[in-house]
Parts: sequence; C-alpha cells; structure tokens
Amino acid sequence: MRRTALIALVASALLGGAAPAYAQTAEPPPVTTPTPVPPPAAPPLAVTLDACQKGVSDTAVRSATFSASMPAIKRSARLWVRFDLYLRASSAKLFKRLAVPKWGVWQKSKPGVPGFIVSKRVDALVPGFSYRAYVQFRWYDKSGRILRTERRTSALCVQPDPRPDLSPGPAISGVALDATHARYTVAVRNRGLSAAGPFGVTLSVAGETLDPAPLAGLAAGAAESLTFDGPSCRAGTQITVSADPENTVDEASETDNVTVLRCPTLKTSP
Repeated sequence: MRRTALIALVASALLGGAAPAYAQTAEPPPVTTPTPVPPPAAPPLAVTLDACQKGVSDTAVRSATFSASMPAIKRSARLWVRFDLYLRASSAKLFKRLAVPKWGVWQKSKPGVPGFIVSKRVDALVPGFSYRAYVQFRWYDKSGRILRTERRTSALCVQPDPRPDLSPGPAISGVALDATHARYTVAVRNRGLSAAGPFGVTLSVAGETLDPAPLAGLAAGAAESLTFDGPSCRAGTQITVSADPENTVDEASETDNVTVLRCPTLKTSP
C-alpha cells in the first residue's frame, strides 16, 4: 500500500502534477566592513577676519566678524581663548583697546577636544576707524597648569570716513610774466567721499604769501586748477600750497592740506 502511494506521487510529479512544498533556506546577507571614520581634524592656530561690512551713510550697517582657532597639543586638557578689540582713527598711528560687552574675557573649551574655534562679531562700528582683533591662546593640562601661550592679531576691518579730504599738488607749473613776476598753476583735489563746501587756497613763494584763491566747493573725487600771480621763484627754492588754511571744511584728514613743492622751471609767456 505504501509502495503504491509512493509510485503514484512520483508519477504525478513526472506528469506535471503539483509537487510537494519544501522549506527554503534564506541566503545569508553579505558581510560588509564598516568604513572607519577618521577623527576630527585639528584646526590651525590662526585669527581671521571673516567679514567686514562697510558703509558711509548714517543708516549703514557696519560690523566685523572675527574667528580664532587653536589645535590641542600633547597633554593638553582644556583650551582657552580671549578676544580683545582694538581700533585706530584714520589719522592716528597707534591702536587703542575698546571695551566691548562679552569681549576681554576668557572662553574655555570642553575637556579633551581636538581643537577649539570661537567667533566674535561687533556691530555699530564708527566710520573713519580701523578695527582688529587681538587674540590670546592658552593650553592647560589636567591639573590646571599652563602648557603654552600664544598671541595673534587679525587683519584690519577699515571703515571709510565719509568726509571730504582736500589735498593740493602734487605738481606745479609756472610762466614768467616779466623779469620778477610769474603766474603759477596748481591743482587741488578732494580725495574724500563727500563734497567740500567753500574754502580758500593760499600759495607762499619767495617769502611772500599770496592772497587766497576762493573755491565755491569741490565734489568728491574732483580736482580744480588755480592760478596765482606772484614773485618769481629761484631754482631750488620751495613753494608752499595750503588748501583750506582757515579750517572751514570738516575733513577726514587734515594732515595732507599743505604741500611743499619745488620751484618749477618758469616758461616764457608767448
């Protein structure tokens, strides 16, 4: 009886009948090796000027953004950074420290970090000044001892001065009127960013200061040529030209209002 059933089952399979179902074993997933993630790169020791927003109008937004970065060193546990802001007027040589909220204080990293990066922004910058960040760095070990100190200074964020800037010269020409008198021609320029109102220009030659030549004003970036009749100068002597000697114009810089020029070769008038 069992043999008859087995023969019937084989015959059914050969004749296209339904085959018995068998359990299928799933293929194991491929073995993948995870890609190793490199440790974070240590930042360089540097101070940068990231942004310098300039403006000359009263409503302009003037700001500067600075960043400081430092890497961890051997045996360092915590990293410290301190920002101080310095400014200098366009007419000055030395920088002065400026008290700013949240500046001038030490900022500390978390323990064991590979590096430390801090950014600072300052707003409401004043036109006519240059700004820079002075940054100090410290590395501390686990016991709180200083391992190393460094200092860095950023590039300048220069805020242009919107006022005019008068400057005479840099050249002068002359024509002989007779044996003892000449006519001199010299230019005055406005190197500033706004127009200058009325002002005068004087010329001193051969020990005599001539009457001021008036100007009704001078646009930003413009130049005006003026003529003066006075005594003839001798070769090798000097001529002094002064723009706005009465200081009637509020300028970005008063240091370039006076120019000393050499006596030009006096041409003979036709």
